[in-house]
Amino acid sequence: MMETIYNATATLKWENEKIQNLKCDIHIDKDSWDFFNINMRIPVDSFHKLKCAFKVKFSAKSGNLSFLSKEAYLVHSHWEKLKSGQIECNAMLELYDLIVYETLNVVNSNKSYNKGITIIFTLNYNKYLPDYKKLLTCYDGSVKLLKTGENEYVNLSEAFKCRFDTYYDFEDKGNEQIATARKVCLVSTKLSNYSHSTILNNIVNKMDDLLLLTSLFYRQRMIWTDFQYCAKNKKITHYRRKYKKEFVEWETPYPVGLGSGNLYKFLNSTFPVFLRSKYKNEIVKAIYALSLNYGKNLISESNFLNMFSSIEWLVLKYRKLNSKEFIIVNESKWRKIRKEVVTTIKNTIQDEEQEKLVIDKIGELRRYPLRQAYLAFCKKYNIDLEILWALFYANKEDKPGLSDLRNYLIHESNCEITNVLIYANYNLQWTLERILLTLLKWSLVDSNVSNRNLQFSYPVSRLKEVKKKAAEKLFKRNS
Repeated sequence: MMETIYNATATLKWENEKIQNLKCDIHIDKDSWDFFNINMRIPVDSFHKLKCAFKVKFSAKSGNLSFLSKEAYLVHSHWEKLKSGQIECNAMLELYDLIVYETLNVVNSNKSYNKGITIIFTLNYNKYLPDYKKLLTCYDGSVKLLKTGENEYVNLSEAFKCRFDTYYDFEDKGNEQIATARKVCLVSTKLSNYSHSTILNNIVNKMDDLLLLTSLFYRQRMIWTDFQYCAKNKKITHYRRKYKKEFVEWETPYPVGLGSGNLYKFLNSTFPVFLRSKYKNEIVKAIYALSLNYGKNLISESNFLNMFSSIEWLVLKYRKLNSKEFIIVNESKWRKIRKEVVTTIKNTIQDEEQEKLVIDKIGELRRYPLRQAYLAFCKKYNIDLEILWALFYANKEDKPGLSDLRNYLIHESNCEITNVLIYANYNLQWTLERILLTLLKWSLVDSNVSNRNLQFSYPVSRLKEVKKKAAEKLFKRNS
């Protein structure tokens, strides 16, 4: 899609101030996956008021189109002298979200309106998403759409269900038709009593959740860029706020992703579990971390640390849910022990600075160790990590664990383990994916991280050799 520019007349509102009848150009380019620019010409006296505002409400009209954004920010401005001799300010606004209302010539009948609506979410492109129809190019150059199978749905809630599909935008070029594909998710409901706020409150968040699980399935970050629907005599398009392009611009290196089989089966099984999960927020953070690791910088120290932190967040939640934050839970008992330890330290250490530093570390004695909490977490949920590189080594012969690599990356100024990190990164990714699938109650057998699928993979088959090299680099100075 090429950039579209609309000439419009705008109004800005903030607090008790209002500026009306401003000439502006609205730039919309969905392919840029970036913010929307508004170039405005503002009189000098009005600009002096505007520059004092932190954010404003933007509204505009252009023909049969109306534009609305509840958050707009002034990002750039410069002065210009007109031919008339007047001085005018050209300002650029950045919008948080943008809603476009288009008045249609044909008014929908009440009968059609009462049947409910279909909301079309445009997604970033993923060629592996299922299609309900297929594009067929005929010998004469014309294009036809053929149905490829039965409709399958995911239930977002009792009232809303959705399915994935491919839409085609057609363009005539000479004797041929050129079709441009875009992936969509269609959300349908039979409810007749709805509003834009209803969609934002009941659909958008769940769509984000559903696409997160789709990202996990395909190992490719999936997001929606805009959604649109018709209500009575209006077509409403809601463009998404600014988001990071680098999350979604690459293609997955794993065509079939985590789940073997049907995406709808995976989503219908895991989505209800995800919504009810006590670990929901932690699962979201973990999938974000995996999304970065699936991207262009597949092997990097930051990705490794992000994934490790995600596991720590999951274990921390487990500790809170199972009263494993502290070894000694009783507060009065701990205060008594701490008092005795402080007395011993003061009687033993003569250096005042050393004494203070050691006393500051006493609190760590009370905390439940991450190693034991992680092992208890894996045992409780029966998480199978059998053939993977362990986070914590069980004995000296099994050194190092992935936690040792994590500590090395944090505390060492020079990194000498780049080659080792390649294998460690894969193992940590698979560990985190197995944890997530187990929490979502999806069988590892029906995934690409099962023992059967991983046992012959390069990072697993060479694990013993790689760990030996890592041990030499990490522990040589301590030997």
